[in-house]
Amino acid sequence: MRHVLVAMIRDEYVYFRRHPINAVSGLALSYFLFLMLFLGARYVVPPAHLGSTLEALIVGYWLVLMTNHAFQELGTYISGSALRGTLEQMFLSPFGFWWVVTCKLVASILANLVTNGAFLLVLMATTGRWLHLPPAVLPLALAPVLQAYAI
Repeated sequence: MRHVLVAMIRDEYVYFRRHPINAVSGLALSYFLFLMLFLGARYVVPPAHLGSTLEALIVGYWLVLMTNHAFQELGTYISGSALRGTLEQMFLSPFGFWWVVTCKLVASILANLVTNGAFLLVLMATTGRWLHLPPAVLPLALAPVLQAYAI
């Protein structure tokens, strides 16, 4: 069973390495949208009142990115497998369809956390506001993301 999880994690890594332009362009588009939100908020809201709102903007945008990826991942994976003809192989595998899909979701969550975690650092560097969150807040931040994965 562990081999399936390792294979799915390796699959995520290989896909990221084989299609770097997709990954970079997606992150660049997300960064551009954040810049529009950030600069628009700075233009509309006076700098004295932007304090706590800026942290909410960073966390909110980051959670939107995470949940958007979560909503798209499972459907895209299953429809892509159906197009490639590998969906039948997942049903016929000795591990079973649900175990393969669960391992794919775990690998996707890990890849999503790594890329969007680095992107969160870029957002904080752009705004100049560094979030100081206790580790107990992480499960609360991941709850909407896990709900989007239907977990």
